[in-house]
Amino acid sequence: MQSTVNPKIVEFIDYYKAEIYRLPLDKALEQAEQLGLLLRANEVGIYSLNELETFLIDNVFAELSMNYDVIDNSRHNEIIFIATELYHTGGHTRLMERLASFLDTKPDLLITKKTIESIIKREEDFFSSIHHGCVDCCTVVEKISFFLTVILQYNIIILNTHPEDIYAIVACGLAKKIKKDIKIHFVNHADHTFSYGSSISDVWFEISSYGVAVDAMRGLKARKCFLGIPIDTSKKNSESSYKFENGDLILSAASPSKYEPTNQQSIMPLVSALLDKYDKSNFKIIGVNFLTNYWWWAIKLKYWNRLTLSKSLAYEEYIKVTSAAKLYIDSHPFPGGTAFAEQFLQGRLCVGLNSTYNGYTPLESFKKDSVDAVLREIELINDKKIIDIKNKIEIKHGFTSVRARFLDAIFNDVYTKEDFLLSFPKVKFAFEKIPVQIDQTSKIRRISTKKAFCFFYLKKIIFNIFFGLRHCKVFSKK
Repeated sequence: MQSTVNPKIVEFIDYYKAEIYRLPLDKALEQAEQLGLLLRANEVGIYSLNELETFLIDNVFAELSMNYDVIDNSRHNEIIFIATELYHTGGHTRLMERLASFLDTKPDLLITKKTIESIIKREEDFFSSIHHGCVDCCTVVEKISFFLTVILQYNIIILNTHPEDIYAIVACGLAKKIKKDIKIHFVNHADHTFSYGSSISDVWFEISSYGVAVDAMRGLKARKCFLGIPIDTSKKNSESSYKFENGDLILSAASPSKYEPTNQQSIMPLVSALLDKYDKSNFKIIGVNFLTNYWWWAIKLKYWNRLTLSKSLAYEEYIKVTSAAKLYIDSHPFPGGTAFAEQFLQGRLCVGLNSTYNGYTPLESFKKDSVDAVLREIELINDKKIIDIKNKIEIKHGFTSVRARFLDAIFNDVYTKEDFLLSFPKVKFAFEKIPVQIDQTSKIRRISTKKAFCFFYLKKIIFNIFFGLRHCKVFSKK
């Protein structure tokens, strides 16, 4: 742990780990998942818990009594991807799918959470065989045993797991104990936050300079390799397609949390300034839960019909809906990553506010530190800048470039390194978000904001009311 971490948080995490060490194994794993959720939601300067991973792997290994078969991979698919949960929206699922498509033959896939049929159907386009979930009544250790049985059939594991997915990490750690030549590659798609997996990975793929800075704090033993975000650069747009005029549609799209104001950073002043300056234009935001995303309420009331707020869309529908836009604004305070460069390659002028989280794409040179600077940038971007940034995006994001880096790391033990201008993480001194299922609330209170606890208890109240109403309906039917 770094010296910048709040000593009270260090004390709390040490207490939490001590509790986990004393619990029965199933409960210990469940609490480790909860701890992962807490650290994923709060950037407090703790990005790995390698000793906890090792403790759980060793204890599950001691608990398992059955013998596991090691498959002869000369008669079997060699590579399996592992994901925690997949979605029709967002960039993380598409990142995994594109990496899978870079291989000469379809790999297999293990999804560690129960998955809806439409997702399975979608993934059949990218994967040969899909293993998913476990029966509802199985214990945590039985779940890990199921994952282990699957993993041992392969030589190369490519992890795309959620940061809190301790079950997949323990299963991979067990597999390394049983099958010495297995190799684990971790795609660090949530590179800004805490994640389990750094103790068992052989290769750690990086996608941004911010992630490189965080990785320096993880205690990694893995070989690090810069991967980048693969984006389709095949569409050729003329420089004239990037012209934006008053009256054209303005667009932004991301998951709801990426717009939540934090640390005195907010996209609202920019949205307001754009609608004021370009008074004939409308602004469409995709990825808003209007009921819970209260930070949009005031600005929606101000601009009403000129500001359209809609929920997240499946990727294909999102591309269709956004086709009319001429100006794209990256989400803020947390950037969109894939979406920002992707929209530029669709022929849209792209700008935004600089964020603490950076280094995802060369296109960030079109982002500025202030609202006024962004407005000036829209007027100053010229054909030369457009052509120059297209060339840089091709090198960083083009399928050919990312595919070469990916395959070199997997098959040739060649690991790409790049020079980065590092942006070091701004560590927070309090827990500002509390996952709903967290147990140790009395201990967290000392090191969290009042806002965090207000929202925590509000969620609990809403859940209890909703559950109570459902219970009453079921009871009345009986």
